[in-house]
Amino acid sequence: MLKRILLSAALVGSTAAAVPTLAAAQFTGPGATETLSTVSAVKNAYDDAYVELDGYIVNKVRDEEYMFRDDSGEIMIEIDDEDFRGQAVTPKTEVTIKGEVDKDWNDVKIDVDRIELKSAADVNAPDSLITN
Repeated sequence: MLKRILLSAALVGSTAAAVPTLAAAQFTGPGATETLSTVSAVKNAYDDAYVELDGYIVNKVRDEEYMFRDDSGEIMIEIDDEDFRGQAVTPKTEVTIKGEVDKDWNDVKIDVDRIELKSAADVNAPDSLITN
């Protein structure tokens, strides 16, 4: 009887130790969600696909809507004012934007959830990125 109790306690302890590892894991095989990383890929993506893009916010189009550019092209992005989190961003500031594809009938844009600055200095972007 004592052996069964000890064996049960050992099994429960080893299972409990494995649970945090399993909870942090995610599936990476066939059918897993792919992160889109270029503007050209986003333009052909399905609605609500996750995106993570590096590039530049080159101009403000209207309230909370901006033009974003990377090496593969340009796309309209929507950023809620609070998602800037007090960060100053200029057309020369390289950023990473994270969010989802927002696809309508004939319009594709990105709904940005988070902006991260790639560099502290605003001198990295070529002047050709700046549009008026």
